[in-house]
Amino acid sequence: MTMVLLWLTLLPFCLINLSINIVLVTGLCLGHQQSLLLELKKNLTFNHTMSKKLVHWNQSDDCCQWNGVACNHIGHVIALDLSNEFISGQVESSLFNLNYLESLNLAYNEFHSEIDYDFQNLHNLRYLNLSKAGFQGNLPNSISDLTQLVYLDLSFNNFNGSIPSFNRSKSLKILSLNHNNFKGLIPSTHFEGLVNLISIDLGDNLLNGSFPLSLFRLQSLKILFLYYNKFDGKLEEIPNASLSLLEMVDLSGNNFEGPIPMSIFKLKRLRLLLLSKNNFDGTIQLDVIGRLQNLSTLALSHNNLSIDANIRYGHEASSFPNLKRLWLSSCNLREFPEFLKYKSSMVYLDLSSNQISGQIPNWIWRFNYMVILNVSNNFLTDFEGPLHNLSSNLLKLDLHSNKLQGHAPTSFQNAIYLDYSSNRFTFINVTEIGSHTPFLFFLSLSNNSFSRTIHESFCNISRLRALDLSHNSFDGSIPICLTRSSTLRLLHLGGNQLNGHVSDTFSTSCSLRFLDISGNHLKGTIPKSLANCKHLEVLNLGNNQLFDGFPCFLNKISSLRVMILRSNKLHGCIECQNNIGPWETLQIVDLAANSFRGMLPAKLLQSWKSLMIDIEDKGGKSGHLFFNLYDDYNPVNFKSSSVYLNSEFQIKLAKLNAAFPPFLIKHIISHIYEEGDGIRTYEDSVTIVNKGHLLNFAKIYIAFTSLDFSSNQGVVALYGVGDDLTVKPLSDNSFLSYFKESS
Repeated sequence: MTMVLLWLTLLPFCLINLSINIVLVTGLCLGHQQSLLLELKKNLTFNHTMSKKLVHWNQSDDCCQWNGVACNHIGHVIALDLSNEFISGQVESSLFNLNYLESLNLAYNEFHSEIDYDFQNLHNLRYLNLSKAGFQGNLPNSISDLTQLVYLDLSFNNFNGSIPSFNRSKSLKILSLNHNNFKGLIPSTHFEGLVNLISIDLGDNLLNGSFPLSLFRLQSLKILFLYYNKFDGKLEEIPNASLSLLEMVDLSGNNFEGPIPMSIFKLKRLRLLLLSKNNFDGTIQLDVIGRLQNLSTLALSHNNLSIDANIRYGHEASSFPNLKRLWLSSCNLREFPEFLKYKSSMVYLDLSSNQISGQIPNWIWRFNYMVILNVSNNFLTDFEGPLHNLSSNLLKLDLHSNKLQGHAPTSFQNAIYLDYSSNRFTFINVTEIGSHTPFLFFLSLSNNSFSRTIHESFCNISRLRALDLSHNSFDGSIPICLTRSSTLRLLHLGGNQLNGHVSDTFSTSCSLRFLDISGNHLKGTIPKSLANCKHLEVLNLGNNQLFDGFPCFLNKISSLRVMILRSNKLHGCIECQNNIGPWETLQIVDLAANSFRGMLPAKLLQSWKSLMIDIEDKGGKSGHLFFNLYDDYNPVNFKSSSVYLNSEFQIKLAKLNAAFPPFLIKHIISHIYEEGDGIRTYEDSVTIVNKGHLLNFAKIYIAFTSLDFSSNQGVVALYGVGDDLTVKPLSDNSFLSYFKESS
């Protein structure tokens, strides 16, 4: 059920459909054209099993009839579509002899090569799509020679260097260079004279400098996307803003500063405005923005803004008549914007990380189409009742880090994601949530005041991928059905009062990536069946009363990154047969405060390669450790995911979104990912001890490493690498620690 949540909020989704007036004719293929195509097939490397076009090309058929080929009335090949053909390697040179080509689509392949200079030979090209084709390197300064281009899509590749000038391509309408590694400034001359340009997408690159104001002077421009670059400085006022045709502007994820130009709010045709994650400051009156009659999507989150959400009395219902999605996270709001109660078609609302206190108003559950609601990180204390018989169709509800107390709400029959962590809840109707939320795959109740035993009804949530019950007061034993689960990717039960043995019933189809049962009163041995969890990345059994030897039987888990066994009753030698295991990815190991003894085998230590590699040798990687909650993640796989949801609800959402252009829908999906509201991944967390101090890492840096064998019995440590080893005994109070961190 991949990415149901995002899809259903923005349904339907398909590629933008652009007409560039290429007439496709079925005619008799000229002999030399057929020869060129057969030579192209012969020299291309592609997957014959997966191919649906190339594999069927043969000499006996007219090439104008081949799948992926179209000809003009005299038999010249003018259109070639080899997308999704699993092609790898270089672009075959015979392609560039098809110099009548007007349309070329090589998208969704795996070339892993640079663009050939000979692309300039295709001087009749009007449509060129190389999106997600695995190209890399600099664009040849020759791409500018394709002066007939109407549509150019080079997105989602690994192109680098500076962006070439396109000012000779006077017919260009669509330009997509997003999700690459382009860098440097954008000279104002690059887009001069492009009077037909409708859409520019330069998002998710490394472009810098001040905002290229010349872009606002392009008279036909409707779409301007510069998101997630390194642009900085202040934005100048837009000249003649009221006459602009701009409909979509995304400048989010840059370093723009100063006040937001008021002229932006005079773009009368504006449908989408995304300015999140910059350094804009000042106060914004929503009353001013509310006059934009076409605005459906607004994002002002994560700046230095203060939002005045008061709408002039009597104008609440008429403001924002088409508003569907609103991001106002970290905007210094102190109350729920009252005008929202009149926006019955709201789909997405994020008011997180503000200073909103008091009750969550009852009207917020009454939206017919609301699918994502995030009010986390506020000072909310309770709910304005009653909460029974809610009409809410919420798929994702995020209430974490408030002061909510009493009963946690469960009446969300379409819920996929519920985060109630870091509140003061004391009760949840587990029987109801187990039987009435059939689509739930993420549930976090951590850091609340829940008590008693963990009810087996949690196991009735058949599609559950992540269950976090940590840091409560649950007692009793761990339900056997949880260890038998084949769907759970995350099980976090740490910081409770659980006791008894951990059942040795981990399924042979175990899918766990993250298991934390630390900080309880668990006894007995480490379950041998835990070795069935072959994709495990984080294992934390620390601070219990487990009595066992070093768990060599886990050495077949090659994905393990974190292993914490500290403060148990583990004993014996830290040694495995042949002293070598495949734990090459281990980067955090904590065996401290046990009863291990003897020598630390050099070969075992040396097999933990990630602990020994310098940050520089890791390629300077940044970011945090995470894992996918879905193995089969595919953001465009809507058909396979939507079938799980209520059919009436699907129809309702489809009707709501039918009026939106597919390109807008596609981009909003991308923005939801960037805002951190994507729900397909989980970032690993861990608590370690360094020099007697607890260090809590809500996120683990990729380059972070830690190794602790302290406070054991007579352990002999080996320092060094290879043959250059030093033997040193460790007393009960000393420790061996290898500790690095990259910010």
